[in-house]
Order: sequence, then structure tokens, then C-alpha cells
Amino acid sequence: MLNMFPKYCEMFLKHTLINVIKLNLNSLWFVLNISLFLLLPNIIDAKPLKSAVSAENISGFHVKIINHISTEAGLEINILKVPLARRIQMISSGQLDLLVGLRKTPQRENHFIFIEPSYTVGESVSAFYINSTLVNSLDDTKTKKLIAVTNKASYIKDYNLPFDFELIEVPTLKQLILMLKKGRVDAFIYGHKKTKIALKAFNISNIKASKRIKPQNSKKAPSYIVISKSSTLIDDIDKLSRISKKLRQGKYRELHDQYYQNNSKAN
Repeated sequence: MLNMFPKYCEMFLKHTLINVIKLNLNSLWFVLNISLFLLLPNIIDAKPLKSAVSAENISGFHVKIINHISTEAGLEINILKVPLARRIQMISSGQLDLLVGLRKTPQRENHFIFIEPSYTVGESVSAFYINSTLVNSLDDTKTKKLIAVTNKASYIKDYNLPFDFELIEVPTLKQLILMLKKGRVDAFIYGHKKTKIALKAFNISNIKASKRIKPQNSKKAPSYIVISKSSTLIDDIDKLSRISKKLRQGKYRELHDQYYQNNSKAN
């Protein structure tokens, strides 16, 4: 009988070990099922976030900024084509999650959240460009001048011009530059930094910003990332703030110059 005891002990230990393993496996399976049960609704319900730009800017610089935010934050953001006034309504009502390029106003602060800091600082809006080699001078204030702008430009309101003028609208910055270069217009008005980049890309040195004719409002308000008050992005405000800060510290300028250099060559 005593000789059988070690064998019984061995059988007992094997049986106990098998039960313990089964118990652990069952417990692990239970935990996994509970985890999937809790997480699956969130996975199923997770939908891409929504942003928007105007239809004419669906390949524009704001899209580049949104894509940069998407990459840096690890988010999926769908970009819709929506006019500005409608975009403001949609983000206020929670139909959009995020917008870029907005200026802060007290009224807007009541309806959505501005991510601090702004990703740009106040900077020069536009300049009045002339061809320094043309004979006809802007000093002749009695002759009506032909001034070119893009169909999206609203810069003319910032200028108090000392002569009569007629505006001609063209779709691209490249066309503004070529028209002035060939003397088909007396001047054009466009964003200062974008034009400077384009002139360098085209290797044009005789088109310059006028030193006499300058905008009355030489600075524009900073641009912000904004989110809806009902968006899940509220949980990511700190992350968005860090992204905006890095944009402000130099990444914005890098993206800006890269985009407009490529855009100038493409057009």
C-alpha cells in the first residue's frame, strides 16, 4: 500500500495541474470576451472626423494643414467642400469636428473652441506689385490704371489708391505675374509672402512690391485650429495644442513655403 502512495500523489498532482491550466485558460478566455464586449461598440462606432474647406481650395494650403494635423495626431479626417458661412454653422452645430484658418472673435468663441496658441502670428497680408522696367508710371494719377487680382482676392479694400482704377480678375498668381511682366496691367495685388516665393521660383527680379503704395491694414489676425464643442476631439485638446505650437514655431512656414513653391511651378 505504501508502495502505491507515490503513484497516487503523481496522479493527484497531474489532475490538479490540468484543472489549474483549464481554469486559467477559461479565465483568460472570459477576460478576452469581456474586453471585446466592452471595446467592440467603440470600434464599430468610430467614424472618421469631418473637416471642410471651400470648393475652390480642395487642393489648397488649408488641406495641407488639415492633413498635417491628421498625421501628427493619428486621426482620420475626411475633408468636405463647404462655403465658409456654412462651415461656421456646421461646426457650431457639431456637424464638423475641426476647421483651420479661422480668426478669433468673441462671437465665435461662444460657439466653438479655439486651440491655443494660434498656429500663425499676425503678418503682412498683401503688397501692391509693379513692374520696375515699364515706362508708364503710377505717378500719373490722372490716368486710370488696370490692376489685376485673383478671383478670390479681397485685398483691394485695404488700399487707398491715389488714382482711378479698373480691376481685372484672373485665377492664378502665375497669371498675375505674367500679365504684369508683359505690361498688360499696371500692377497687381496679392499676398506678399506667396508672391515673393513665386517670383523667386520664376527667377523674376523686375517685379517688386511698391514702396509708396502700401495697405492701410498691414497685419492680419492670427489663424487658429478650431474644434466643435460636441466633437470627440475635446479629449485631444492638449495634443492639438502641441501641434499648433509646433506649427507656430516653424513647421507652418516650412509647409507654407513647400506648398507655394510646388504650386507656383505647377501653375
